[in-house]
Order: sequence, then C-alpha cells, then structure tokens
Amino acid sequence: MDTSIPLGTHLYQSIEHYFKIDKDITEKHGFPEELKPYLDPADCQVNRQEVW
Repeated sequence: MDTSIPLGTHLYQSIEHYFKIDKDITEKHGFPEELKPYLDPADCQVNRQEVW
C-alpha cells in the first residue's frame, strides 16, 4: 500500500460507518479484526501515525 497517496473522504466515511456498527461491508460478519488496529476507537478515524 502506498501511504503517500491520501485516501478519499468517501472511503474514510465508509470505513468509519462499518467500524461503528462493527460489521463488514456485507453487514453479515464482524468488522475485520486485522483492520481494527488501523482505526482509533475513540473517534473512528484512520490512524496513520501510529500504525504506519
């Protein structure tokens, strides 16, 4: 993944939505555990500083 290219705001909003409801994009399973470290649980924002 190229971290020098910023993600679009629509992608951030989508990630935050599914993180908040703790579902994957199909809304049938839990939010992927491997992605949870990349988000700040307090405000659901993608946390680039600490992970990358």
